[in-house]
Amino acid sequence: MFMEKWILTNFWCSLSGRRKLIVILLIAFFQVNANAQIIIGQDDASNYSSWGNGTNEGYGFGPWDLWNDGGSSGHFIGSSTEYEHGDINSDGQSFGMYGHSGQFSNAQRALVYWGEGYTFSIEIAAQWRDGARGISFFNQNGFDSADEIWNFNISNDGYGGAGFSYYSDIILRFEVTQNSNNLEVEVTGSSVNADWTEVWSTNIPGQTLGGFRLYTGGDIDSDGKRNLYFNNLRTESAGLDIFWVNLQWPPEGTIMPEMDEYFIYSRVEIPGITNQSLEHPQVQAWIGFNDENSDPALWPSESWFDAGFNLKVSGQNRHEYLFNAADLALSSGSYYYASRFQLGDSGDFYYGGIDAGPDEERGGLWEEDNNISGVLRFGKNSVATGNWNDAD
Repeated sequence: MFMEKWILTNFWCSLSGRRKLIVILLIAFFQVNANAQIIIGQDDASNYSSWGNGTNEGYGFGPWDLWNDGGSSGHFIGSSTEYEHGDINSDGQSFGMYGHSGQFSNAQRALVYWGEGYTFSIEIAAQWRDGARGISFFNQNGFDSADEIWNFNISNDGYGGAGFSYYSDIILRFEVTQNSNNLEVEVTGSSVNADWTEVWSTNIPGQTLGGFRLYTGGDIDSDGKRNLYFNNLRTESAGLDIFWVNLQWPPEGTIMPEMDEYFIYSRVEIPGITNQSLEHPQVQAWIGFNDENSDPALWPSESWFDAGFNLKVSGQNRHEYLFNAADLALSSGSYYYASRFQLGDSGDFYYGGIDAGPDEERGGLWEEDNNISGVLRFGKNSVATGNWNDAD
């Protein structure tokens, strides 16, 4: 979906010694992709004060699984430029690994969110190529040797199958995209010192990405130019969007001044996101209140209050959010309420309403006659009767 923006520019100019107001209509078309890239998973070294086995300061990935062979191998957080590798730092930091004297270090983790059209990316900085270092990708079965589906090894033989020339400050950016049952891999090599960039790509047929492993080491010495650095992990999707929302419960009710809790619940379904048990930081939820029974898309911005994650709905690929309406300082009277959800900061708003259906399918996208707003009474002495179509 695209939007067109029209710009009207007025200016004065001089003609035949007289000043005239010339109105020129400039038509500028700014095409803004409504399906902007949504970050599904993110992590980088600047998130960490220390990096150890089981740590996880990002989102969208499983915890780090780190292991090494002994005292001549290990893991650290540091600048990728310390030994003149390429600069892949975030706030001066990258993930680093070393291995020498016949030992290796390894770092692996799983992708929590993955689906059609998703892209995983990571940057690697390597310098000296003796020994072995690189990255392997695995399917969704795990990290056994039988689950490895692709390897890019950096050694004296070169950079995997890419055929890149040697550059001491080379940066390798990997992008892996799920296209139906295949994985499309694109490796971009670049060198700032040599002003060089080259792209190499390949296809992995019949596979679905589940995780990755980085490694470095071999029968080499301990010079820091043999370290492997990596950083800037992302999982993104351009086609992901909200599939379903509702206003779950209650359809109506009354809040008295002495009440400390009155929770309003809403639910959302996003393919590939809400099938997981954890809250996703790109999902935003609100409950809104208005004194008129109108389309919630028209309610003013101050009508909306942040809702918090509650749980993954048992047996469904949906997440539930809640808001404590007893915290509101509204005047005595009746109000209509609805839910609102957004994926990312630039996604469309989706508004949820409630109906009298069964619990697992109650409500849906707000409609004037079917999935309607709830009714909440503040400071009244009677409990609602069960007919929430008319607020008094």
